Amino acid sequence: MHKETIQIADGTYQPVKGVGTVKCTPSITLSSVLYAPSFPLSLVSMSALVDDIDCRIIADRYNCIIEERTTGRRLGVGVRHKGLWYLDRHETDDALCTALTVVAGDDEAKVILLHCRMGHMSFDTMMSVVSRYMHDPRSGHLDAVNQILRYLKGSPGKGLLFKRNGHLNVDGYCDADWASCLDDRRSTSGYCVFVGGNLVSWRNLYYPHSPLQDIVWTTLKKIGEPVLMHWPGSKLREKALDIVMKHIEYEDETTQYICIAPMNKMLNMICHWVEDPNSVAFKLHIERVYDFLWVAEDGMKMKSYNGSQLWDTALTVQAIFAAGLTEEFGQTVKLAHDYIKRSQIRMDCPGDQSKWYRHISKGGWTHSTADEGWPVSDCTAEALKVLLLLTKFPPELVGESIEASRLDDTVNILLSLMNDDGSFGAYELTRSYEWLELLNPSESFGGIMIEYPYVECTSSVIQGLVLFRETYPKHYRREEIDHCIQKAADYIESIQRSDGSWYGCWAICFTYGTWFGVRGLVAAGRTYKNSQAIRKACEFLLSKELLPSGGWGESYLSSQDKVYTNLEGSKAHAVNTSWAMLALIDAGQGKKDPACLHRAAKVLINFQSVDGEFPQQDIIGATNHNLMLTYAQFRNIFPIWALGEYYRRVLVAQRL
Repeated sequence: MHKETIQIADGTYQPVKGVGTVKCTPSITLSSVLYAPSFPLSLVSMSALVDDIDCRIIADRYNCIIEERTTGRRLGVGVRHKGLWYLDRHETDDALCTALTVVAGDDEAKVILLHCRMGHMSFDTMMSVVSRYMHDPRSGHLDAVNQILRYLKGSPGKGLLFKRNGHLNVDGYCDADWASCLDDRRSTSGYCVFVGGNLVSWRNLYYPHSPLQDIVWTTLKKIGEPVLMHWPGSKLREKALDIVMKHIEYEDETTQYICIAPMNKMLNMICHWVEDPNSVAFKLHIERVYDFLWVAEDGMKMKSYNGSQLWDTALTVQAIFAAGLTEEFGQTVKLAHDYIKRSQIRMDCPGDQSKWYRHISKGGWTHSTADEGWPVSDCTAEALKVLLLLTKFPPELVGESIEASRLDDTVNILLSLMNDDGSFGAYELTRSYEWLELLNPSESFGGIMIEYPYVECTSSVIQGLVLFRETYPKHYRREEIDHCIQKAADYIESIQRSDGSWYGCWAICFTYGTWFGVRGLVAAGRTYKNSQAIRKACEFLLSKELLPSGGWGESYLSSQDKVYTNLEGSKAHAVNTSWAMLALIDAGQGKKDPACLHRAAKVLINFQSVDGEFPQQDIIGATNHNLMLTYAQFRNIFPIWALGEYYRRVLVAQRL
């Protein structure tokens, strides 16, 4: 055991208790690390980091990037705060996150490598649960509290730190969503508790229970459950459960046991296990669990879908096409073309689809793979666009074109998905009423009770059908296609917000939705001159530009709060910047005043690293207003797309 001391920044000496190896991040492991338990931070010197793992460190006023020197592979990203660069927890194992201090070389004698805190359990969550039973505690609740206290007693130095504010007052705050909790009839929409001015416990519900839910759930519990658990009500319950299991089995079989998403897949698995733990269905479910697992640098993750293979592939090809690099990357495009053709759903689900509440599937594409079985309107439209774009190139370069009859199937499913108002949802028609959202039991998500229409889906369908119409101008369904395009464009105009934006439901957020809104209207024939909606959209985007440097950066809070919110620190995001650029280019801003596009292009170019990639910044995907998604390829796809369009339609156009 070391008896030495080390001097820290405030001039005091702290005892060293040991030395060892620390894994700072999944990619950074340091040896000869001193353990000083009395010091609250974990610091790493720049020189020690470079010496130990042969990396390069790039630092400016705001960020710090650590890259493998030989390959350029990114090992970590730091954000500066009060003189320190903190490794970004979005790109680093949260439990192993450490801080970086960049120190001058001549001060190396004072540089300290301290222990890496190993993170702690979420005790605030545990306390928020046990505190619900304070009015009527039982022995089991006491045991749970004792376990929490034992954990806290053994946790000094593990990051459970409180700021000294001169008092130990306990303050609690909550909002007034009365009688929502079925356990104690108290508010559950949100609360926070402070001890000595330190936040120790909190809870927030994105979608609190409505009074209607309270009535329904209480009625079911107090009246419905007793009736259904005893004869003759139990017979009705058995019949209902039998019908439910048949629906579950149909969903499993038509999706090859992947299901529409992992949440309902896990519920289906549980139902099969309850029916028979040794059933074939349960075993088939187990085999497809791996479709949702993803091993990242910072550990195993469960994806919100079985991937985004089709979506990413279709967007990537369009980015290459926009950059004018189709011939240069012919082999890549050829492979993508082949994948898209093979991924088309070739037949409808078996049986009476109306009985199982399923829309037609033939001719569509899923978000991921054909096995998943649920065609999506915008994925189908984007795949159609790629297939039609590639007909402009020789088969020797990009592969043989898809058969015309299969494109007819695609047009058929797209036309069938249009709602009466001209809008398009994702999976099916809007078949019920918005008031059902009052029965949304999730607490975490919004907009989940029915199939809502989306500007993104509506725009993609317009673009796909317009390109199909250009390719096949005398198609026998031309009149239907024209009607669909016109009606869908009218719908997009009708849902534009008063500030000129569109709310994006599938990514963050207003920059994304506005790009789709503008792109759909332009495809339908609207222009800056003849469309007030496009002019308002341009004004909106220009009002959100991050001046004087340029670019756009939008926070996930935009999706949650439905109000445009910049990223913390008003920093630019490569993907948001790309979407805004693409919208403005489509709207004709390059001809009107390209200054904002020049600034944005400079921002994107400066984002690019030496290996050609763009940084993985703040999360960019979203759904259900409160579920944020990582689309790892967006960081490269959209900057390439935007810069390609900028070069061809702005720079080159100015020279002509």
